[in-house]
Amino acid sequence: MQQIFLVIFPFFVLVLCGYMAARLRVLQLDAIPGLNGFVLYFALPCMLYRFGANTPIGTLLDGGLFLTYLCCALVLVSLTIAITCRDRVG
Repeated sequence: MQQIFLVIFPFFVLVLCGYMAARLRVLQLDAIPGLNGFVLYFALPCMLYRFGANTPIGTLLDGGLFLTYLCCALVLVSLTIAITCRDRVG
C-alpha cells in the first residue's frame, strides 16, 4: 500500500498545486493551459518513466494486473460505445 501511495502521491500533489494556484488566482487564466501542458507532456511522463525504470520487469509484466486492466478498459469502451450509439438520431 505504501508503494502505491509513494507513486500516486506526487501526481495528486501536482494536481492540487495547480488547482490551488488557479483557485487563489496566483496564476493568470492565460497561464493555466501552459501549466496543463507542462504536467501532461513533461512532468507525468517523467514520473511514469522513473516509476517504470525502478520497478523490476517481472512486477511490470504481472498477468493479473494486465487482465484487470484489460477487463476495465473493455468495460469502459463498451459503455462508451453503448451510450454513444443510444444517443444517435436514427
